[in-house]
Amino acid sequence: MVIVFINGPATSGKDTFMEMCKKACKGKVKTISLADKPKAALSILGWNGEKTEEFRKLLSDFKILADKKFNMSNQYIQETIKVIEKRKNKPLILFVCAREVEDIKNCTKFLDGMDKKNVTLLIEREGVDPILSNVADAQVRDYSYEFVIRNDGSLEELQEKANNFVRDIL
Repeated sequence: MVIVFINGPATSGKDTFMEMCKKACKGKVKTISLADKPKAALSILGWNGEKTEEFRKLLSDFKILADKKFNMSNQYIQETIKVIEKRKNKPLILFVCAREVEDIKNCTKFLDGMDKKNVTLLIEREGVDPILSNVADAQVRDYSYEFVIRNDGSLEELQEKANNFVRDIL
């Protein structure tokens, strides 16, 4: 299994690309977001799921705090890997949606120490304005990703890029 840390500005096409990779792998893809647990915690506290600038900043700040105090991101990835490794029908790719550059650095280093194959991927799309209200969104491009996919054509062209990406990493 290859673990892919995927990042990109809001509306760049990350979800679409992951679905296309899933199609290329005949469904053998699992996706998690390092924001899953902070989102769940904020929902318990009353957040309604709306993604406003204010919420994006709150989520980013809350997630950073959870990582600092509880090592949340690495623990979540480790828990997910343990569950996957017990399954008979394992995915070929585990996508980890990771927004904070420090998360990507820390988690890839953590996985390298576990001898788990991992790569980093940035999805870019022309005309998508960056969100600057929080660290997670503002620093999306402040990392040297191993793969960069430009979502600048048709859906068919993006599917071909997904097919090529899957072939290159497996």
